[in-house]
Amino acid sequence: MPIDAHDDAPLVPGHASPHPRRITDLLAVLDGAVAALKAPLDRADTEQGWTDDLRREIQEEISVSRSVLRRHGPAMVRHLRPRLDEWLAREGVRPGRLRDAVLEAQRLITEARDAA
Repeated sequence: MPIDAHDDAPLVPGHASPHPRRITDLLAVLDGAVAALKAPLDRADTEQGWTDDLRREIQEEISVSRSVLRRHGPAMVRHLRPRLDEWLAREGVRPGRLRDAVLEAQRLITEARDAA
C-alpha cells in the first residue's frame, strides 16, 4: 500500500524508495533543465549544435521523467533509463549551458535509480 512520498518507508512493499531529499533535489534539477530548454535558443546554443527540434525533444523527454516521478512517486525512478548523453553525442552537441543542464539531470536520475 503506497504511503506519503515524503516518508522514508517504501512506496512499493518490499522495495526501498530513494531518499525523499534526493527526489526533491532531482525534481528541482529536472525543473531547471525543462525551464532552460523552454527558452528560445541563443546564438551560443546554436553554435554548440542545438536546434529547436532537438531542444523540444530533449525537453519533452525530461518532462516525461519529471511527470512520472511527480504522479507516481519516487519508487518509479528505478524505471527511468535516460540516455540523453548518447543522444546529445549522436547529434554532435558540444559543451555549454544546455548540455550541462541536461547531463546534470541525467546524472541525478542515474544516482537516484542506483540508490533505489
